Amino acid sequence: MKKKYFIPIVLTLVWTASTAWAAQQTPSAQTFSGPDARLEERIWKAQEIMRQVMQIPAQSIPEELLAKCKAIAIYPSVLKGAFIFGGKWGQGVVLKRDDKTGQWGPVAFSTIGGVNVGLQIGGQSQDLILVIMNERGLDGILSNHFTLGADASVAAGPVGRYLSTNTDLFLTAMIVSYSRSWGVFAGTALDGAILTADNNSNSAYYGRPITSKEILFSNTVTVQSSSEELVNNLNDYSLRWAKNPRPINQDSAIEQGRFDYEGEIIDVDYRRGEIIILDTRPLEQRRKDTPAMKRIKVERSVLARFKLRDRVKVILSTSRGRSFAQHIVKV
Repeated sequence: MKKKYFIPIVLTLVWTASTAWAAQQTPSAQTFSGPDARLEERIWKAQEIMRQVMQIPAQSIPEELLAKCKAIAIYPSVLKGAFIFGGKWGQGVVLKRDDKTGQWGPVAFSTIGGVNVGLQIGGQSQDLILVIMNERGLDGILSNHFTLGADASVAAGPVGRYLSTNTDLFLTAMIVSYSRSWGVFAGTALDGAILTADNNSNSAYYGRPITSKEILFSNTVTVQSSSEELVNNLNDYSLRWAKNPRPINQDSAIEQGRFDYEGEIIDVDYRRGEIIILDTRPLEQRRKDTPAMKRIKVERSVLARFKLRDRVKVILSTSRGRSFAQHIVKV
């Protein structure tokens, strides 16, 4: 094979492998049709990423950030890495939260890119989430070329239902960033990434020429049916903290013996990360609103310490009708 053909072929193979791997990491897509199918699929992927990230509170974006931020940008399956020239490329959506009502508005479209030079072989796909905390950060992501780290300070975001004692560090940052790769969700640094408003997609989606700034600030467009679920979910996540702004003091609860549920483990589902507990206490010791059996989501790293017939006490949190173990101990 002649040398001049070698590098193009390698680049093609690397890109193909990266794209195939990224497709495996992306939520299973529904079927979309019509002129807006590509954009509706982008919205749906963003919705699924947020749903998966927020379904386990202990491993989610803190609700206080979503209740106090200005906007959020979600980029599904951003490809990173190539041969010789490393870089990022992805398409996503941006939504703004109304300061007065606390409600989230219609979607605008955005791209993320950036190139760095160096020897890199292989590709990596990441889901990226940017939580924009102030007006300057919001103005920046609506511009044509906004560079993270240069035009805006970016902090790797905290993970968990509640913020730690370092609350001000994140609430005063311009942008708080997260990534999910190989199923691992964590705060991440994104210095050098360039954000650009995708006004061509905006115009195609809304059926007329319109910019991201008009969509997010002018109140001239309404939430479209294909983005209603994403908007409703964001409203739900933000309202959780407003309804219960104070974190549970687990240490105090444990010291005082105040647990939400007590019983015997009668089923363990290690694959789904769930247990079923049977309340074996006498009826007079149970609260009237406590069911005899309860299915509880438990972090897999914690779940490995428990087995059938263990007696446990649990401090619970509830999200969208599901119970999660914030703290669980053997009796």
